Formats: sequence, C-alpha cells, structure tokens
Amino acid sequence: MALLALCLAGFVIQLDVTIVNVALPTIQHQLHAAPSALEWIISGYTLGLAALIPLMGALGDRLGHRPVLLAALVIFGLCSAAAALAPDPATLVGARIAQGVGGAGILALTLAVLTDTYLPQQRGHAIGWWAAIGGIGFGAGPVIGGLLLSTFGWATVFWVNLPIVVVTVALIVLTVPRAAATSEARPLDVPGVVLASVGLAAVTFGLTTATDVPWVPARTLVPLVVGGIVLVAFVQWQRRAGDPLIPRTVRSNAAFLGACVIYFTSYLAFGGMLYYVTLLFQNLLGWSALQTGLSWLLMNLPFLVAAQMAGKLSQRFTPRAIVTIGCAEVPRRFRTVGYIS
Repeated sequence: MALLALCLAGFVIQLDVTIVNVALPTIQHQLHAAPSALEWIISGYTLGLAALIPLMGALGDRLGHRPVLLAALVIFGLCSAAAALAPDPATLVGARIAQGVGGAGILALTLAVLTDTYLPQQRGHAIGWWAAIGGIGFGAGPVIGGLLLSTFGWATVFWVNLPIVVVTVALIVLTVPRAAATSEARPLDVPGVVLASVGLAAVTFGLTTATDVPWVPARTLVPLVVGGIVLVAFVQWQRRAGDPLIPRTVRSNAAFLGACVIYFTSYLAFGGMLYYVTLLFQNLLGWSALQTGLSWLLMNLPFLVAAQMAGKLSQRFTPRAIVTIGCAEVPRRFRTVGYIS
C-alpha cells in the first residue's frame, strides 16, 4: 500500500502533463486565449517546477521527506481546484505556476520517500512499478482528457486531480512510516536556494517569452543573461559554502551528472514534441480531443512496458547499459496518419 501511495503521487503528476496538453485547443476557444497564453499555461507550470525543486529537496532533507511530500500534494490539489475555477487565461496561468510549486515537491520527494522506505535490494522493483504506474498516468491523460472534454468543460481536466490527491494523501498518512521518511537534518543553504531558484526562474521565463515575441532585450535577452549570471554565481557559491545545497559527494559523482544531462535532454525533446503535436492534430488536422488522446496510446503502451521491464533488467545489467540502449533511436521520417490519408 505504501508503494501504491508513492506510485499514485507519480501518476497524478504525469496525468496532469498530458491531460492539460490535450485540453489546450478547448481552453483556447472557451477562454479566448491567445497562443502565447496557451504556452504559458504549460510553461507556467514548468516555471514553478524549475524554480522550486531545489528548495523542496532541501526542505525535505531538513524537515523530513514525508511531511514535505504531504504538504506538496495538498498544494497541488488546492491549485488544481483554483485552475478549474479560473475565469480567464491570466488567472489560469497563475494557478498553473502555483500548481508547479506543489509539483516540485512531489517530483523532488516521491523517490526520496521510496528510497527511505525500501531496502536497496527492493528498490529496483519498487522504482520499476513507480515508473510504470507513472507511465499509465501519462498514457491515460489524453484518453481521460478526451473523454471528459467530449462530455464536460475544460475545467474537468483539473478537477480530476482532486480525488487522486485525496486518496494519495490518505494512503501516505496510513502506510508510509514516519521514521522511514525522515533523514539526518542539515543546515538549509539559504543563499544557494535563492540563487538556484532565481536563476532557473529567469532562464525559464526568458526562453518561454522568446517563443511569442521578438528577441527584444527587455523581454528575452535580459532574463536569459541575468539567469545565466545568477546560475554562475550559484555554482561559485556551492564551491565555497560550508554546507552547500548540492552536497559535494553528489557534484563529484559522474554517474549522477550524466543522468541529469540525459534526463534534461530527453524531456526537452519530449516536452516540445508533446505540445506542438497536440496542436497539430486538433487545430490543423481537425481531430477531436478523444481522437488525439487515443493516438498517444501508440507511444504510451511501449513506454509502460519498458518502464516495468527496467526494474527487472537493472538486476541483470548495469544502469549505464540500460540507459544507453534506451537513448538509442534510429532516425526516421515522422509522418502523421492525417498526412498519409
């Protein structure tokens, strides 16, 4: 039951990503949202995630992984309700940014709690299930969104998060041991948290703004330059800080740094593809939200199978071999069914 609780936490995050994407054309029509507003509905959530994941991780180390995860789930649920009640695009973007705050805590601490709860020989199996159920959420998002949008309004893609959050919080409270979810307290690196959060937020803001306005210094170049300078200052501070936000043992771990690069590049490519292909299917090809959602199953089913297999494969092969094979892809020409027909 503890594993189910942690899997549901990953499920609701993945569900929220794809279910909102498939609802963008409907939101655009009903709220009269400009294309830039649609992008901010997605990027605002990313902004909250990028800026506060370091802080949430640090708070989890200091206050305990379990209580901070519970607080993050509550924030995520409340902000989902605020997004569902949003009367205009600006309010919806604000709710999405706040929703990203809760998402940052969930992403930062779900695996930390899982690691606290399970012995090393059990973690590969547990992480495999966590990834697989998260993949179900990712795959179910477009389908559930399509079904909801074909019957109800766009707000239901946010209301659906609430019952999942309530069940997840209840299961964590009842099944995840308190002692297992805490770690040795260490001082909070406040300057490191501030520098990392400001730098990541500025870079994310600059990159997002650059997609819908010219590269005007005041709107794009200034945030990018300021964010870059702040992140450089963050790196320098981490070298001098007595108890840095990113422990020295982690910074010197080549496997950890390589995993971060792979995770970043893969989601960079995947997130952009998901956003634009959804608009392609519905705005240009004329597909319904349900047809778009069903089309994603062709990609999500292999994802689900591979995620579950990874836990078992990790017991026979090295993570480096598994990740290398996973990153390998034969270049091919992408053609949609709409173009072929």
